Amino acid sequence: SSTLGMLSCVPTDTGTTSSGLAGSWHFDEAGGTALVDSSGNGRTGTAYATAWAAGKRGSALSFAGTTASYASLPSTAINGLSTVTVEFWAKTGGTGDDDGIVTGANAGNDNEFQVRDYSNLVINDGAGSYTAGTSFNDNNWHHVAITRDGATGIVKVYKDGSLAATSGAFATGTVDVDAGGLILGQEQDSVGGGFSGSQAYDGLLDELKIYSRVLSQGEIQADMNCAPIT
Repeated sequence: SSTLGMLSCVPTDTGTTSSGLAGSWHFDEAGGTALVDSSGNGRTGTAYATAWAAGKRGSALSFAGTTASYASLPSTAINGLSTVTVEFWAKTGGTGDDDGIVTGANAGNDNEFQVRDYSNLVINDGAGSYTAGTSFNDNNWHHVAITRDGATGIVKVYKDGSLAATSGAFATGTVDVDAGGLILGQEQDSVGGGFSGSQAYDGLLDELKIYSRVLSQGEIQADMNCAPIT
């Protein structure tokens, strides 16, 4: 809980409704550098040179748009997964290009998995990039969800609960992210590093979740509205 805003919702963090939940970070610590994982999987992360601000619910991480400002999460939250859903709330007015929001790297590919570009959302996979053609850099809170089906190669992007873009066959196989290579707020040019100021996220991030399955639109809307997934 936090005095910075409303309390986070937790109905999908525990019990049978959390099936496939690999990590859940509410960013409600409102201080310090530890980022507690509420999924029960113990994947606590670490924040570096970030600040705390009022979030969509509770507090949020505030990234300064510099190479020093980022967070690191345990790579086990996404490494080895074929089907993935990544969700978060974001608020930014940034105008940069290629700014990393959630990125994964390994020793052979620093662009293994990326959600970047708030001015034109891009999903990067080892196979290449998919431009979703949707933006959210208007200084308002927006819910963003990305699903990746490793069997079909289809990536879907949802903005505020509505389907915004669907790729063709694109991202197949498993996601390979090395230890130290799951980063928030930066685009990596090496595992856990090689940051560039022009690719650093400038804005707020809240209520991040990673699932080891593809959530339906209804499930994404439930998470967005703080309702149980049924």
